Amino acid sequence: MARQEHDQAKSSPSAKTRRDPPRSINRLLGIFERIAEVTEVGMSLTDISVALDAPKSSLLIMLRPLVDQDYLIHKSNTYRLGPRMFQFASAILANSRFSSLVRHHMTLLRDWTDETVIYATLDLDSRRIVYEDVVEGSSLIRYVVNAGANRPAYPTASGRVLIGHAPTEWQNRYFADLQADKLTSRTITDIAGIQAAVKECRQRGVCFTDGEAIDDAAGVAAPVRDRSGEVIGVLVLGAPRERGVDRRELYERKTVDAADRLSVAIGYRPPV
Repeated sequence: MARQEHDQAKSSPSAKTRRDPPRSINRLLGIFERIAEVTEVGMSLTDISVALDAPKSSLLIMLRPLVDQDYLIHKSNTYRLGPRMFQFASAILANSRFSSLVRHHMTLLRDWTDETVIYATLDLDSRRIVYEDVVEGSSLIRYVVNAGANRPAYPTASGRVLIGHAPTEWQNRYFADLQADKLTSRTITDIAGIQAAVKECRQRGVCFTDGEAIDDAAGVAAPVRDRSGEVIGVLVLGAPRERGVDRRELYERKTVDAADRLSVAIGYRPPV
């Protein structure tokens, strides 16, 4: 039976006092909000002054650097949103779209296998794997973990994939400093053995671990690439060890398929 893991909920105050932002922040945000509402025609300094109930002299101190930095365009005594503001908005929309695409392909893999699926990334500073999102399988006996959990990289399928695609300098420091603990009877702890496992995962394009991080759990991980081809995360399938071993070939194939589809969906184009 797969080990079920739950992070303890952190206590938080039942209510927090909402603080009003400084007046300058209110005015800055107000400028963007008001101009965005009439982005086709723009607003004059007088219009903005009336809308925000603020003196023109104070607004000019804010508007001039915004124009200089291309957040606003000033033409014919009218202010409109500038190119940098549209770039900012596009980045926000792209991030929102990315999250929905990741979730869609996680759900797809879950539906194909009825196992728990995770999207994981590598925190280069802490050198640990972070589980960004989780879609649980529906089987009574399944792998359970909370989104936001983190794990050591070396014994996990996700970690081995991401270590293998990390910058070479970072890898060298990681292995030079690594003190691998024996988490289960199957955990590889010698550095040469871990390096060989990482190399194999990179060469195969998929990684399988069998009870190395958690006694009764198996993991399958495949890389997710962005438009430039850089590996930015992994799709991970977590399963009870016995079921994972029995269905390894199927689970590896389906995990790679879902990760490849996600990569293409976010802009990656595999070489012909």
